[in-house]
Amino acid sequence: MAARVLAKGRLAMFAIGESDRKRFNAGAAEGERSFGVMRHVVTNSVVDLTGADTANAICYVTTILNQEGFGPQILGIGRYEDEFVKVNGEWLIKRRVIVSDMGNQELAKASGLFGG
Repeated sequence: MAARVLAKGRLAMFAIGESDRKRFNAGAAEGERSFGVMRHVVTNSVVDLTGADTANAICYVTTILNQEGFGPQILGIGRYEDEFVKVNGEWLIKRRVIVSDMGNQELAKASGLFGG
């Protein structure tokens, strides 16, 4: 399956983050850190320097959905495959591929958060 670009550039990534915060954490005060309805648990990060200003990384992601009345449940398991580049001394994500290894489609549908 071909990768689909959901956001290109820093501003587009921030816009998606803001939209997701409102969608998945409704009712939270601005700047409040709370569990909300969903959390991504990132583990086993491995970074390989490929040059003075480039690196590749992989980490595993477990997405947990906290549905009212059911408690936390695993929605999906996957990984981020990243390419980094150093620009003016700052490491930036050049490219991120999000791979879904397995997911709970019934839970996603029942939550009403993902359309369909």
